[in-house]
Amino acid sequence: MPAPRTPHSCAGGGDWGLARIGAIRIEGAEGTTVRNSLFTRCDGTGVSINGYARATNIDQNESVWLGEGGVASWGKTQGVDATAMQLPLGTRMTGNLCHEIGHYEKQVSCYFAAVSGEAYIADNIFYNMPRAAINFNDDAVGGSLMTRNLLWNTCRESQDHGPFNRCVRAHVCVRACVCVRVHACVRGCVCCLSPALRLQPPYDPAALNPPCCNARTRHA
Repeated sequence: MPAPRTPHSCAGGGDWGLARIGAIRIEGAEGTTVRNSLFTRCDGTGVSINGYARATNIDQNESVWLGEGGVASWGKTQGVDATAMQLPLGTRMTGNLCHEIGHYEKQVSCYFAAVSGEAYIADNIFYNMPRAAINFNDDAVGGSLMTRNLLWNTCRESQDHGPFNRCVRAHVCVRACVCVRVHACVRGCVCCLSPALRLQPPYDPAALNPPCCNARTRHA
């Protein structure tokens, strides 16, 4: 089935709709590497990373003339409950070229993340697309780093943001290693890979958790 006619759903807390398909689909995997590949003339996304995925490496590929986006990283939740940790962590996207995307679906990016975290996005060149080159669709996990990327000529078919877009809309409950920001619920140990964002003990989960975390998720 062509990607534009495949069932789409809302990804995380933002307003983007995606289908969980791609030329390469990764789920339930650790240490996957996609390198030196050309993604072109595809109806949908180049690489779709779904649910449980750890340390995926997207390195030195080109994505061009795609119906949707370059890479989509999208975790799975039960409503707002992500405590099962069925989400991508530690994705590395380095040295890629991405351009001329979004010919069917307009809410696309070269790197899209929803209910994902701890990504490293570096040394990429992204240009010529209808929306932002990099989009974080919610603030569920955090811990990601973007550095030394060249982004230009984005949002050619919209005006509401720029080369990078970050939405802070969703209340998503997570656990273990979590960067705590305004809309992130936590339970148990609270930490972060970034020293600047790491909380110092003593922790007070009751004070940190917004109302979206009910008693079951807070104390389980």
